[in-house]
Amino acid sequence: MRRSCLFFLDHYDCDGSVETFRLALSDPVSFVRERALHGIACERCRHEEICVSDVVGDLVRLLASDTNPEVRHKTVVALGRFLGRDVRAPEAVARAAQTDLDAAVRLVARDMVSRGRPHHRGRKAALRDERRARRTRA
Repeated sequence: MRRSCLFFLDHYDCDGSVETFRLALSDPVSFVRERALHGIACERCRHEEICVSDVVGDLVRLLASDTNPEVRHKTVVALGRFLGRDVRAPEAVARAAQTDLDAAVRLVARDMVSRGRPHHRGRKAALRDERRARRTRA
């Protein structure tokens, strides 16, 4: 139900619901946090200008603290949209490239750091890439 409510807010009152999305980033259910992440970071869904400094701060905290690798992957991807707009974004992505517990998150973050541009594929594709890279190294 919380996820459905966030979906509704994202499509009908995204600009007015920023604080709701921010609170939902700490929801105990991962797919609710994923919806909140989209609501807070998606510029296509908004009519007003996004506050980059607030969003990046929220994303950096989420990347550092979330226990779910899918949420962290989506957070890295979201941070990629802000690489050239806030110095904390590339710093957080570089940190994830070195220290994240999930191989797919590290791979995506390393790819973003080396190319300097956002990642557009899902976590499953990144996991396949990581397995391929591991086989090639072996």
